[in-house]
Amino acid sequence: MLRRVVCVLCTALCALLVAGAPYIASNLPVPPEGMAALPYEGWSGVIRLRVYQGFRTGTGSLVPWLNSCLSTYEKRHSGVYVQVETVSLQTFSTLSTDEVPPDMVIFTPGALDNASCLEKLDISAAGISEGLIEACIWNGECRALPLCYGGYGILLNTDDMPVLPTADEWGSAISAQYRAATRTKKAHYALQVPGEGGWPDAARNLLGALPETGEQMPPDYLNCSMVKAWSDFKNGIAACIPASQWHLRQLYLLDCDGKAPNYTFYPSENGYTDQYFAAGVVAGSSKDHAARSRVCRDIIGYLLGEEAQSRLSLALAMPARADMNLYRNAGDMATLEAAYTNAAKFAPLFGE
Repeated sequence: MLRRVVCVLCTALCALLVAGAPYIASNLPVPPEGMAALPYEGWSGVIRLRVYQGFRTGTGSLVPWLNSCLSTYEKRHSGVYVQVETVSLQTFSTLSTDEVPPDMVIFTPGALDNASCLEKLDISAAGISEGLIEACIWNGECRALPLCYGGYGILLNTDDMPVLPTADEWGSAISAQYRAATRTKKAHYALQVPGEGGWPDAARNLLGALPETGEQMPPDYLNCSMVKAWSDFKNGIAACIPASQWHLRQLYLLDCDGKAPNYTFYPSENGYTDQYFAAGVVAGSSKDHAARSRVCRDIIGYLLGEEAQSRLSLALAMPARADMNLYRNAGDMATLEAAYTNAAKFAPLFGE
């Protein structure tokens, strides 16, 4: 008897579900516009993305921005997943000889001598700065597309040096205040410049010429790290250093604690920078390489779209799109962005 009652109840419940299915379906929540998961032309799998971070964004890393954007992309493309691997320059430089290379790469100038291992890309992406596109050309072809960039400027402690000297004035401007006999503070120097990466070239572009070593410069002038130079400026040891968006972020944090020195930020006048990230698709021979290549190109297109570019504040980097200004009301970042907009000179992406 009990078994018969259960069967009758189950039959009735099934009938109710069938009859109510249209109502239930019509009242399900609708995904936000553009967020519906779409299969990518029948292909599914893992895209391997290798990243070399050759400079510090304002927040120190590009990865938070990448993770945010790629998470959105994965939600919209069912079955497509992106595995991000950050590597050292030594590891990245073996790209052309890897037995299992990544599907795509994001890197900075100086990481690859040539682009022979990268596929040709379409340069018709709307809005990208022309100077950035030209910097990514190799043998007449675009082998990578720029995503974002950073810039340089000079930080000056105005308590120690009220006005930035010109290239011709450096010697006379600092000799009286910084020669050993009249130095107001022990171990107090006029200028500190890191010796790593592109910092010497950046300082030379910013100042017009690099002052020679001498008693006005610290013992490790042109031979220290970027972090050490920043420490010298922050602690009042050096009155002047070349700086980037990372330094502006550090000053902002110090200012929030009431510990920032009195300073003036002078952005680059000629717009030179070797700080930018570009994305490329790695040539391959796997059975599904054509499909993987299409997905990689689609990902790059998304990263260059307005939605992704508007999120670059997560990294405190400037967008590759020339039609976007993210930092209009952001103090020194606004000054830096304005100096580079439509006037930047980008170092070549490839060494050869």
